[in-house]
Amino acid sequence: MSKVLKQIAGPLLHLRPILMAAIFFLLTVLLFSRFAEAAELVDELDRGDGMIEVQYAPDLLEPYRDRRSNWSTQFSFGIENFRPKDFTSHNDGLSYSDLFGTNDVRLFQGSVGRKYNLSLGAISIDASYAFGSVKNSKSGTVRELALIKKAISASYVMDAIFSEPYVAPYFTGQILEVDFSDKGSVNGDSSGRTAMSTGLTLGLLIQLNFIDPTAAAYEANRDFGLNNTFLDLFVSQYNTSESSDDVNLESAMNWGAGLRFEF
Repeated sequence: MSKVLKQIAGPLLHLRPILMAAIFFLLTVLLFSRFAEAAELVDELDRGDGMIEVQYAPDLLEPYRDRRSNWSTQFSFGIENFRPKDFTSHNDGLSYSDLFGTNDVRLFQGSVGRKYNLSLGAISIDASYAFGSVKNSKSGTVRELALIKKAISASYVMDAIFSEPYVAPYFTGQILEVDFSDKGSVNGDSSGRTAMSTGLTLGLLIQLNFIDPTAAAYEANRDFGLNNTFLDLFVSQYNTSESSDDVNLESAMNWGAGLRFEF
């Protein structure tokens, strides 16, 4: 790794306490919000003035920033090109470039999470699952590296810059673990699970609803509660785990793309 990359990656290794604190904070906000909603409901039921409060659903034609509720649910799926540049096989000591050249591990991933909307943006917690593999015979035998990545992430997205989130930059911190399988060596196969490590993602959401704002998007919102559909473009960087026994899955910047749906 170059000196510059070491300077960038070094601080990222210390993200875990920050991410855990962020997740604890978001869960606390969620818990207190639930208590506040319950207290408000009890208060309304106990008013005893014979009045009934009617709350109307927001007009679907209002801008997203005006009609969105406090909480949203989001789903996403996509593809990320992942290259563990410092990987060395425990089976025979060959490096990633010796085994697979410039080929990346193509990770297919999906996530689900809850999002708390603020006046200046939103914060969210998501759980994600990704899997993929790379195969090559560059070393003289057919070698394969298969990975499964499981992660919990905390994000901040700037989706309230405009009345509609035409573009929404975001950044995400991840705590993750990876199951790996290294196959094809003449010395045998190996597999295992890494200790926890961290990752950082920077991305841009591009809203697709505005392409057809009066037909398909309106009907999807009315019938299914779909508020937004985004094209998700992002880059990620992952650190190796802190266990000296693990294979090194540290990466440089990886790029990826996908779709995100907000309800």
